[in-house]
Amino acid sequence: MLSPIPIVAIDHIGTITRFSTAAEQQFGVTAVEVLHQNIKVLQPPEIAACHDKYLSDYLKTGIKGVIDKKRQVIAKKWDGSLFQAEITVKEVRDMSDSNAQPSYVGYIRDIDEDLKVAEASKEGDTLRALCPFPVIVISPRGIIQSFNVATNKAFLYSDEEMLQHNIKMLMPEQVAMHHDSFLKRYLETGQKNVIDQIRRVEGKRKDGKQFRVEISVRELIVEGAEKRYIGYLRDVAEEDRVASQLELNDAVTSLITTPIVAIDPMGKVLKFSPMAEELFGYRSDEVIGENVKMLTSAAISKNHDEYLANYQRTGVKAVIDSTRRVPARHKDGHTMQVEIGVREVLKDGKTQLFVGYINPIDNKLNVGASSEVNKVMVDLSVNGVVIMDKDGFIMRTNQACRDLF
Repeated sequence: MLSPIPIVAIDHIGTITRFSTAAEQQFGVTAVEVLHQNIKVLQPPEIAACHDKYLSDYLKTGIKGVIDKKRQVIAKKWDGSLFQAEITVKEVRDMSDSNAQPSYVGYIRDIDEDLKVAEASKEGDTLRALCPFPVIVISPRGIIQSFNVATNKAFLYSDEEMLQHNIKMLMPEQVAMHHDSFLKRYLETGQKNVIDQIRRVEGKRKDGKQFRVEISVRELIVEGAEKRYIGYLRDVAEEDRVASQLELNDAVTSLITTPIVAIDPMGKVLKFSPMAEELFGYRSDEVIGENVKMLTSAAISKNHDEYLANYQRTGVKAVIDSTRRVPARHKDGHTMQVEIGVREVLKDGKTQLFVGYINPIDNKLNVGASSEVNKVMVDLSVNGVVIMDKDGFIMRTNQACRDLF
């Protein structure tokens, strides 16, 4: 690959499949050395420890946290040194094969020098102002010297309230009380405990509310000027909330007595409850990630991808929000008649997943089981749900609603 931009391609589990010549120069390693290794070898430990989960969560939910976005991250060269990079990730799918797993292509640009030059020039304030996430520059004593508009929005302070004040004002008390000593110790020892690393910490807004942030701190050394530190912050409260919601959903699904199967818009199985395991004879790890067609009869299987594609294209509901009797296929190959109801889970008006609740005809879905399914649908929703009686009294809320209020 002759592109002047470093390009790295990985498969759905993070294995490096392509590594351009420019990437070799950027990371200080040959393609031969990194091909077939996990992309985590080019990431700081803090990111590497979570990367497999990022990939698996995306495969389960389809929620794009990084894909199709330009982000600033910390990358690691082969010699272990870190650098600030701007990365854009694109997803690649073989549309001719509905069972094919996605690949990801990353375009990487080293922006260390850009940031240092910008910080040392009059353009620095302009560049920081355009940055979508908070950027704060402090002195060796922790005094805030500059920041961007995103910082005002995140912490709710005005320029006058922050400028020339100690950075401790943006921290919870238990962290703030030690921060001056952290800075002093680094000046004395040069030992980096925070600088050139990515950490998740608590920030504190003007109203006293705390929120989870991911912070990366870099040291700015410009000839003839005082040493300074620049911090890049990212609000990760929503990421943590989604992760907690996924764990909660898994727990709720595992408890329900009705077989539950959830799929993405392409038909890939995302959830397979214990009762579904009992009904179909498969373990969940044999089904999750596979096309749901494996659970349907041959007559339905050959057209199922087309059913999904037609619904995405037309919005006409043939099965969704209704109950049908259909033949299903057990692991041992025998066909069984089941009753299936399908619900759609939306976010921002777009399909996130379809949830099917299934019962054998000889164990017809009763009112109690239907009630269980409705409860699961409420808990699975990423939107806040409030259920009231006819007099307006709240009877039930879901986790997303409780997080919101």
